[in-house]
Amino acid sequence: MLADVFGTPRDVLFAVRVVGWAAALPMLKRTRSVTRLVELMTPAKDEPRTAGQERNAIALSRWIYRVPFVHANCLERSLLAYRYLVRDRREHRLYLGIRSDEGTYPGHAWLTVDGIPVHEPDESLAAYVPLVVFDGYGRIVGGSGRPAGMPPRPEDGDESRSQPQEQPDRTPDARDGEPETTAARDGDVGAEVGGGGRDLAGDEPELRPEPGSGG
Repeated sequence: MLADVFGTPRDVLFAVRVVGWAAALPMLKRTRSVTRLVELMTPAKDEPRTAGQERNAIALSRWIYRVPFVHANCLERSLLAYRYLVRDRREHRLYLGIRSDEGTYPGHAWLTVDGIPVHEPDESLAAYVPLVVFDGYGRIVGGSGRPAGMPPRPEDGDESRSQPQEQPDRTPDARDGEPETTAARDGDVGAEVGGGGRDLAGDEPELRPEPGSGG
């Protein structure tokens, strides 16, 4: 319960810090790339968290973005709780994704601990496909790179396109070289997030929440 968050003076000071980060995130989100923002909000090695701090931070992150005059933003909410996770053997994941039935924006961000969503029911995430996945140390550990239902790109999953084709009725000439490599054409996962071909260290637009989703 929220009353437990303010149980002691130390809890109150901790809550003030969390609220301060919540106030700073809208500006930080507009001046940093996604990876740099996640790096900033990654739990610090020299600031070990306690289970009580994690619990209070999650409770505050739920409460803050339900206040009427605060704009509900799934990325800020997820990052706020992400910063205060306890580094232990549990699996922490921060997801950035898009709706699989649309293949584009609106996007969504969500946080899980051992596969369980922190801020929303699991079934509410069924419509989203993760494009980028961060672990509890701020490292990119996965992501589909392509929403379900979209046709693959020439370099995605179609090995026949990368193999020389037999052409018995035609003699190959000097112009028939190896297929174009994907390295030159492939933007990294930053392009899929909406970077327009830029990597995640560049300036990507923020995920635009779906109306009414709080994300």
